[in-house]
Amino acid sequence: MPMVSTDLSRKLNSIKPPSNDEKVAIDHILEAQKNGEINEDNVLYIIENINVAGRAPNKISIHMLNSLRDEIYMYIARYRHPVLT
Repeated sequence: MPMVSTDLSRKLNSIKPPSNDEKVAIDHILEAQKNGEINEDNVLYIIENINVAGRAPNKISIHMLNSLRDEIYMYIARYRHPVLT
């Protein structure tokens, strides 16, 4: 697992967190790290998992769009070339 540089760690620790009603997931993760509840490896692991979780639906969506495009070309393009307007 990659290690975060000391400079980056200092910058992350110096950032003032937003108020509670403005917090997003990363704010809670960094706060937990600052409070000693999780360590840097945990932070990286959580962020990697969030990124991976976001990729799967995108792959499915892209596959569905490609299939739809192929069907459109197969049935419509016989008579005319589809144009986006």
